[in-house]
Amino acid sequence: MTMNNRIKTFLLVIMLMPLGMRAQQSLSVVNDSAGQLARQLPDSMRFQVSELRVKGPLNGADLRVLQAIANRQKAKQKTDCLLRLLDLRETEIVEGKDGMKTRANVMPDRMFAGAKGLESIVLPQGIINVGSHGFDGCSSLTSVEMGSELTEIGSFAFNDCSALEQLALPSSLLKIGEGAFNDCESLKAISLPKRTTLGARAFNDCSALESVALGSGITELGNSTFEDCERLRNIELPQGLTAIGNNAFAKCTSLDAIVIPEGVKTIGSGAFGGCQQLQTVVVGGAGKIGSNAFRDCKSLRYIDLPSTLNDLGNNVFQDCSSLESAEINGSIKTLPGSTFQGCTSLQAVTLPSSLNAIGSEAFQDCKSLANISLPQSLRKVGSEAFRGCTSLQAIVVPNGVTSIGSHAFRDCRALRSADIQGFIKTLENDLFNGCGSLAEVQLPNTIESIEGSVFEGCASLTAFEMPIAVKSVGSSAFKGCAALQSITLSTALKKVGGSAFAKCASLRNVKSNASLAPKIEKSTFKDVPVGAARLEVPKGTRNFYTVDKYWTNFGNIVEEY
Repeated sequence: MTMNNRIKTFLLVIMLMPLGMRAQQSLSVVNDSAGQLARQLPDSMRFQVSELRVKGPLNGADLRVLQAIANRQKAKQKTDCLLRLLDLRETEIVEGKDGMKTRANVMPDRMFAGAKGLESIVLPQGIINVGSHGFDGCSSLTSVEMGSELTEIGSFAFNDCSALEQLALPSSLLKIGEGAFNDCESLKAISLPKRTTLGARAFNDCSALESVALGSGITELGNSTFEDCERLRNIELPQGLTAIGNNAFAKCTSLDAIVIPEGVKTIGSGAFGGCQQLQTVVVGGAGKIGSNAFRDCKSLRYIDLPSTLNDLGNNVFQDCSSLESAEINGSIKTLPGSTFQGCTSLQAVTLPSSLNAIGSEAFQDCKSLANISLPQSLRKVGSEAFRGCTSLQAIVVPNGVTSIGSHAFRDCRALRSADIQGFIKTLENDLFNGCGSLAEVQLPNTIESIEGSVFEGCASLTAFEMPIAVKSVGSSAFKGCAALQSITLSTALKKVGGSAFAKCASLRNVKSNASLAPKIEKSTFKDVPVGAARLEVPKGTRNFYTVDKYWTNFGNIVEEY
């Protein structure tokens, strides 16, 4: 039998084989001219192959055929099978409008999106661009071979390719778009070419990613670039890097160390938030650190912020529960709200000499903080700034401070002395409420108002002399000061609120410097044995007190000598 006869016999056998036996075969097709693939792959053949290799030029009509084959979700007949491998290395995408609009050497947007059966793809050798969402949702895709001329991978091109474990990127690659490999949860390693730029969320939620090699030419990491890469343990940032975007490494829960190059000027909001294993951070030369940048980094023990720093966001180190020491250099004017809130191990803090304001809740619940030195430049302390600092023993507020917010030192149970030297007009609500060890208070004569519950529960306070300019005392201001024995009221005092001295069971001596009896309420001295207490008033004013229906309850009202 001649060779030609053998070939003819073989082809005849193939044609006579049952369809079920012919399914799952590998097929190679040569497309001699663009637009002819439908003839090369008639309907009777399209769903009978699992491995397809195509050669020749492809236009939009040809790509429609390949799209239909790859995107079939399930076999419709017993003899059908799903395409697993597509090899296009010897094809060329040509420009045209047939079937779908195409550009030369560009894979169209959403070309194979949702092709859940596709396991392997070899892209055309000359392709320069993979369009947006090109392989989005190809959940079985494990192998991608890219051409040597590829320069751009579009946004979300390989989004949710959950089986993709390895990927070799060509040296020609210049750009990876937003979310290009988002949620590729099996991807373990990636090495980026020297000049490649990364879009936001490029490798977001790649939960198996352990190793990343960044190209030396990268200057910026976009927002959420590696967010939720929970197995990423370490990464070396290139020296040319200038910016780290918002949430760039957020919730990388295995990351244990990071060295931020000197050239990085901006660290975005939440950049390393939730990196719970992060122990070591070298900040470099950053000028701006965004809000929540290191929030909830529960293993971080020490932080030294550089002299270049001039802008710090809110909550930067909130809930860093292992943080023991923090040194803030630079020229920041404000320590923002909740900067160190919940840093329960914090023992030492160095604040910059440029600081004008401490924000609300800045040190709230820093339970290990025993001492802190406030700079002379300080002008404002925000509400609840030191609330719950249960180890704080003493505080000196510099003379330049003009405002202290409510609850600023509330529940500082170990606080024994407070020296407020600033030009304060009002002691805000609950300022020292719950400071059970507070025994010594120094206040400036500028104070005009003591608001509600300022010293409530200060059970160690034995004596209090009110600054001369105080005009009003709020309700419950000294309530529950069980050890308070004597109090001196100011010359300017006009009004004392309800329960202001309630439950001050040890109070025995009250001296009032007000010529006219200040207005008090029935409950002002509730649960105080005023019948056994001594009230001393200015000479010639006793009658003003004895005729008052509440002051007259004092058993011994005398004029000063």
